[in-house]
Amino acid sequence: MSEVDRKKRMVEIIHNYDENQAADAIYEKFIKLLEWVIFDITRCLLKTVEPKQGHWISSNEKDYDESLDYCFNCASKKVAEFNKKSKTKKYMVDGGWENHDSDYEAYCEECKCLLNYWPTEECAINIVEDFEAVEEITNEMSDDYLYSLNVVCGAAEDFENQGLRNRIAKICIKFLQWYSLYGKKKSASQ
Repeated sequence: MSEVDRKKRMVEIIHNYDENQAADAIYEKFIKLLEWVIFDITRCLLKTVEPKQGHWISSNEKDYDESLDYCFNCASKKVAEFNKKSKTKKYMVDGGWENHDSDYEAYCEECKCLLNYWPTEECAINIVEDFEAVEEITNEMSDDYLYSLNVVCGAAEDFENQGLRNRIAKICIKFLQWYSLYGKKKSASQ
């Protein structure tokens, strides 16, 4: 969903609020708004963070996929290294799509830089568990942590697991607590 469409939907949900609706319908709308608001806030805080496109190495051999994620530079170096050693296989850099689906937070296997990814439910569960494990809110929240929250909130609408959506709503509230205490300082420092 584009940013403009999401903002239109947010306004529509707020303007069409009906307190006589069933509690479940109101709760579902609240969760959706909360996810979108956190998505927007974290994106604003992440102005200086530019995750790189994820790549991987494939080969002319049928169904070869190394299944490791790299940034383009590291993937290119690996391909050159593999092609130098191999006489029969031809290796190549594959991928480069924005926000590829991932079962885990994506970092380059070589240089450890952050890569673009779109979380599957499995990935979202791991990210939510990381946030739930934080007992005390401190002023330290890394850009990687903010990016994880950003992509989880962006993808949450796609998740069918309502229990997961409820857990995401709880970490969104925890994030708002952090933001009210420390977030403005972080955004001012950028």
